[in-house]
Amino acid sequence: MKTAVIIAGVCRHCKISAPSWNLPFSADYFLATWNISQSAYSPDLIPNTELEHLKHINFKQIFLEDYIHYHTNHRGHHAGRTFYLYNLVYRSIKNQGYERVILFRPDLYLHPIKIDANDFNVKENSGLILGMHEPEHWVDHNSKEMEDEFFCFDWIAFEKFANFWPAILQRGRNIHYILYDFIHNSGINLDLLKNYRSVIIRQSAEECVNLGKEITYDMLLSKFMETYKSKNHLGKFVKNFNYENINISSITRRAR
Repeated sequence: MKTAVIIAGVCRHCKISAPSWNLPFSADYFLATWNISQSAYSPDLIPNTELEHLKHINFKQIFLEDYIHYHTNHRGHHAGRTFYLYNLVYRSIKNQGYERVILFRPDLYLHPIKIDANDFNVKENSGLILGMHEPEHWVDHNSKEMEDEFFCFDWIAFEKFANFWPAILQRGRNIHYILYDFIHNSGINLDLLKNYRSVIIRQSAEECVNLGKEITYDMLLSKFMETYKSKNHLGKFVKNFNYENINISSITRRAR
């Protein structure tokens, strides 16, 4: 099954996340990211130096987009940034015969419980979801929410998903509600990737690793939850940027 793996979003903490991206099948890897980086809960824009940690990956193509240009020209839901990147790669590969597409964010650490390539098999107009914590929380039909860190789609489902751009810009509410509603209305059949776990890496986890702490799933999850509770998930999506640490004109020229 010809497979594309699309790693899309703001690059951060790739020193920790990237070594975990060992999927049990051959695939073409694509990176779609921005010319600058930004930590969660922070207004500070910093140069994207994360590509240094991705040299071991033989990307078929890297899309390095202009972060300031995007935010200047596109207003709306914050998740539009990622769907812009999905759609960018989709338009580039849509005639290349891919049958399966895997999507996840650059700061996601993958933790296999059991490695079996068959776990990633997808049927027509279907997909798999991998979230954090336990599988029963990845899709909640009672609250009509779902997680958004990792998806594995067949081509038909991916095409629908990627073409949610730019309509997603006009959506309100939490991204977890929005995705649940979109998947339901698109008729995409979704199942759980139960033999894997994942965790989003936060700054405190990287600081621990830099001090010599061993990288484990439990440690990364603990640090994620510490940050989540201390911030109460408020202020994560900063709208006013601090440009102090970057030279905007030079970075913009390089991205274009």
